[in-house]
Amino acid sequence: MSMTKDGPAASQSVGPARISDVLSTHSFARVLGFLGALLVLAMLGMVGYEVLNRSFFGRPTFWVVEITTYVMVAMAFVGLSYAEATDSHLSVDFFVTSLPDRAQTLLQGSAKWIGLFFLGALTWQFGLHVHSEFVNDTRDWGLLSTPQWMPKTPIFVGLALFLTYSLLVETAHLPWLRKAIVLGMAVIIAALLTGFGHHPPNLPGTRFDAGIVLIAAGCFAGTTLVRGWRVSWLPVLVICVTVGVFWGLKGQSTTLVASVMGGLLLIYLALGIRIWVTLGLLGMMGLNFLLPIPQIAVIAERSWISLNTFTFTAVPMFLLMGNLMVYSGVTSNMFESFARWTGRMRGGLGIATITSSGVFAALSGSSLATAATIGQIAGPEMTTRGYSPRLAAGSIAGGGTLGILIPPSIPMIVYGSTVAAPITTLFIAGILPGLIMMLSMIAAILLWSAIVPGSAPQSRRYSLVDKLKSLTGTAPFVAIIVAVMLAIYYGIVTVTEAGALSAICSALLCFAYGKLTRDVILRSLLDTVKVTSYILIIVASAAILSWVVDYLGISKALLDYFVSSDLAPWAAILGIAVFYVFLGMFLDPVSMMLMTLPVTFPIVLHAGYDAIWFGVALMMLIEVGLITPPVGIVLFVLRGTLPDVSLKDIILGAIPFVFVILANVALIFLVPQVVSYLPSLMGR
Repeated sequence: MSMTKDGPAASQSVGPARISDVLSTHSFARVLGFLGALLVLAMLGMVGYEVLNRSFFGRPTFWVVEITTYVMVAMAFVGLSYAEATDSHLSVDFFVTSLPDRAQTLLQGSAKWIGLFFLGALTWQFGLHVHSEFVNDTRDWGLLSTPQWMPKTPIFVGLALFLTYSLLVETAHLPWLRKAIVLGMAVIIAALLTGFGHHPPNLPGTRFDAGIVLIAAGCFAGTTLVRGWRVSWLPVLVICVTVGVFWGLKGQSTTLVASVMGGLLLIYLALGIRIWVTLGLLGMMGLNFLLPIPQIAVIAERSWISLNTFTFTAVPMFLLMGNLMVYSGVTSNMFESFARWTGRMRGGLGIATITSSGVFAALSGSSLATAATIGQIAGPEMTTRGYSPRLAAGSIAGGGTLGILIPPSIPMIVYGSTVAAPITTLFIAGILPGLIMMLSMIAAILLWSAIVPGSAPQSRRYSLVDKLKSLTGTAPFVAIIVAVMLAIYYGIVTVTEAGALSAICSALLCFAYGKLTRDVILRSLLDTVKVTSYILIIVASAAILSWVVDYLGISKALLDYFVSSDLAPWAAILGIAVFYVFLGMFLDPVSMMLMTLPVTFPIVLHAGYDAIWFGVALMMLIEVGLITPPVGIVLFVLRGTLPDVSLKDIILGAIPFVFVILANVALIFLVPQVVSYLPSLMGR
């Protein structure tokens, strides 16, 4: 899985006029990124104001939760164009990149225009939805009684800008006449869709309405004009085959429908179609063909319902905290401190790497950020001091996986929101398994250093005074972690508010180190906008597909099959574990969970395990996938941070830590009290 560059730049010559067009187009996206950054600051200010008012003055607000949620959604959709400009929307491209250049160009161009087809349909439906909310004066049930067209309008505007930006990038290399034709055609289609209103005419004898047909025809014409007829046939073939398959599935058994939809999902991903497009497009096809009457209009409603939750505001707040740490470089002090305490031991720098990763994981909530940041610091240090490349890479890979287990964890937030599990309890439950995991990895490094001669030389000896002085590099980070977790534990702040508290504390720490520069702040905010945008568009698209899955009873059918097969609980959990380890090699954690939880979660509950235990177990299984060859994403992050270490050595270094994580999964399966102990102290 990677962030693919599937624009025309990959295959077209670049002339002076095109360079000017692309630069101006990217400036447009960057302005939207800046607007998203301002909205992140607004969220931070509002949540901080709520905590301050409630904790110190006893005057909680009645508007912060609702308004902050609306601002978050606006920020995410305004930022879609910036995420596109930075090639951040996720796709699975391991198959595409293995093909010859010509085939890559064909599949990338096809994936781009299939995405534009769904984006056009989604934008159109959101425009209709906003208009309907305005006409009907629909209002929120909250204390503010907010007219719902207000918070939903930024979604429509963000999607329309995203569509516009994507078209501008696609046509940047064209002569002015062809470019004008393509963009003019888009304007005409938008005008015709507006003229159709809420009830476009249906094609006689079919389930197609004129709006969808018009968008599809426009995308075919656009692909031909922009990419040429050699590319335009493939998106048409993919859409036509998909339509034919869904048409044939109407009235078929639930098992067959589930199998075919799962197969189509894998095919779409293998073709390099972006994850959010894959989920949303399959969901839209299901709404049109598998329900008693077509209900494409549901895509806007389901997307909004999935995003309109205050819980998700924790995502940009924790991201901001981690980004401030990454871009300021203050974590180098922490690694140096741990290195002084452990450096004399054989394998001590590896232990310092694991420990630093554990602390940073508790600050960033991201495995990729943890591996990249600690890898940049620890990797060169270990190889310079004579550590074997495999041990160096393995230590960083193993430590990086702690990012989604030790709280706060962004995947845990998404998991809790998806299955309605209390995120505070999930965070507390992850602490003890996370610490045991970290100690297990330290033990693995000590064992490796002992049995493989020359893999980990001893380092210099530091005096006790030097060690004590170095604690100033660690104490602030530990203080932030302890303060935030205690604030959550004692109910001073919610998990969502803790994100804002953490971001503020991180900013103060960077300021104390003299690292809070304008560049650090801007890069941190823009990266927060980018990542939040591509996460939430996946959440919205997954909600569309999940609604179809629920309506058709696919989850219930699989659960009934599990019950009737009389499968032992341990066998069911083992099967699910193997399933997630396999998926983890190809998909990012958020996408994987949103695709599968509607199916796997009911089976886990029936097997006798609760949502909290499975949440922790799932984080561990995802960790395995992140460092499992051939395509574990952390392995490729390390390839970038350790350019002098071969991919083979990185993989061989990571494999022992795969077994360490699996051993910890077995531990919590055999002794589930490891997960439940700390939550039980909270009375949960």
